[in-house]
Amino acid sequence: MSLQSPELQAKLAQWKQAAAEGTLSRADMKEIILHLRKDRMAAQSASDASRRKKVKAEVPNADDLLNELLG
Repeated sequence: MSLQSPELQAKLAQWKQAAAEGTLSRADMKEIILHLRKDRMAAQSASDASRRKKVKAEVPNADDLLNELLG
């Protein structure tokens, strides 16, 4: 499953074809980098937001648990 938009996937396919033919320009390469960086940054932001929503369970102190058991 790809997280990229259908438009970006189509552009990537065109760029791959141009690269295979040896006709990929520096301007195309810059555009590719900008698009991929934007997608990566958006994915990172979404990941960070998801991580903030999750509540982490507190890990109990092993010494405290042992002391409770031994009494």
